[in-house]
Amino acid sequence: MDSVAPQLPPDTQPLAHQVAGHFYGRSKTKFGLLQRCSTGDVLKPLLNPPRGPREHQFYLNMFSDEISNELRALRPFLPKLLGTYQFDSMTYLVLENIVRSYEYPCVIDIKLGRVTYDCEATPEKIERQIGKFQPATEIGFQLLGWKTYRPLDNMYIYHDKRCARSLTKEELLYGLAHFFGAPENNHRPFVRAVLERLVALERTMSKQFEFVFIASSILIVYDSVHRENSDDVKVDVRLVDFAHVFPSHSNSQPDENLLFGLRKSTFIDIFGRYLLKQGHKLAVLTVDPSSSTTGGSILGDKTRMLELSREPNAYIRTSPTSGTLGGVTRTTNDAIVLCEAAGYDVILVETVGVGQSEFAVVDMVDMFCVLIPPGSGDELQGMKKGIMEVVDLVIITKADGDLLPEVRRLQSDWSSALRLMRRRSQHWSPKVLAVSSRKSTGIDKAYEQMFAFEKAMVDSDEFMKIRSNQLQKWMWNNVKDRILDQFLADEEIQRLIQSYEQRVVRGLITPFVAADAILNIFSKAKADKSA
Repeated sequence: MDSVAPQLPPDTQPLAHQVAGHFYGRSKTKFGLLQRCSTGDVLKPLLNPPRGPREHQFYLNMFSDEISNELRALRPFLPKLLGTYQFDSMTYLVLENIVRSYEYPCVIDIKLGRVTYDCEATPEKIERQIGKFQPATEIGFQLLGWKTYRPLDNMYIYHDKRCARSLTKEELLYGLAHFFGAPENNHRPFVRAVLERLVALERTMSKQFEFVFIASSILIVYDSVHRENSDDVKVDVRLVDFAHVFPSHSNSQPDENLLFGLRKSTFIDIFGRYLLKQGHKLAVLTVDPSSSTTGGSILGDKTRMLELSREPNAYIRTSPTSGTLGGVTRTTNDAIVLCEAAGYDVILVETVGVGQSEFAVVDMVDMFCVLIPPGSGDELQGMKKGIMEVVDLVIITKADGDLLPEVRRLQSDWSSALRLMRRRSQHWSPKVLAVSSRKSTGIDKAYEQMFAFEKAMVDSDEFMKIRSNQLQKWMWNNVKDRILDQFLADEEIQRLIQSYEQRVVRGLITPFVAADAILNIFSKAKADKSA
């Protein structure tokens, strides 16, 4: 028989807008987060010694007068400790309620870190923690739950940890986009405001060497009622859950586990700014996953390149894939030509990254680079014959901290594999480099290799030959696209397509017979119109 929920302390109720953690009456202990009806303060029960007392001690340390300046700088990213409260043998932390001032708060709980178990965990506990969401070891974070308010429906939509853990690492982006109101609402002002606060948190965490944060989360909050006014967005980002915070054994290294999930630096952001310092004028054409509803970009890549997007000599253009294979839109090639005409001497094209179909971009760029993050599983996706035959430079990212051994292994594996492949050009051997965007190491070597490739191609007269072949291929690609557009725009053909589709589904005719019949009808219709 299930145990009965403990008596609520006076003037309290279960915490409103809670999305993860211990829910009152539903957790194993039946204790959970509460809030005072009169003040809104959060009451958090100190459960499972030594975890609860450890969290209490952490708050006492953080809000004492005798802490370092580095930890003092972290205070704005924590809920304020208001005291403790005792009721019926349970001690509660009394904390600031960060969502109380929001009219319609939208809240998401994101657990940070590749490792979410502490040094006291048993082997069984470690196995359970890893099994809850295995992609966390690759990407450094996991969604625990989110709650969004939909003004048009005047209702909240809640997704719990079961929903969050059912997502693949590729689908996490869509979960985050849903939290920010995509595709119905203009969510970019909120994304930018949140990212700016995350960048500030990352900078602060990178300077503190006193604690390691295991299984801590960030709460992201925004107020949906301010959505229509892009200049008046209300957001907050706070660290929560400190039951597994321990003193650091290093006096010179930050908490790499938490920073791995929080890290905002991307290769393009860092490399782009390096190019600008070398005197180049840079255009970045990024291809963003599309909304299945509107066809528009879900999360513009400008939000991942905050520093680069502020540079006057950098132009960033985001395009939705709209279902295009290879993560390259049909107009990307035209955009490249326009950017060159506008004086941009370096143009980076970033694709969605969808495996073998990704090499469609080869037919529009001078140099094809593959970026591989260690431990992500993408190294296997990349090591396919189709991509390895066309790649010019392999860049292994995140070459720092605990990932260095994995980076070296990947560098060796890729170098060995590429030696066995037939080279795309007789004048260039593909190289494998390791870079760290966070420490800005290897960026200069990537720059040198890219321009060494350009020199080798120009000196051998292969550069313009490749461009000529690309123009020819894109001419025929445009011919195919125009024919398909005309085909789908014909109302009579559309009506017949539905009829033939049904006959194919029912097994009355084969797909090949149906295709020939539809094409014959289309050809006859074109001939009749021309007559």
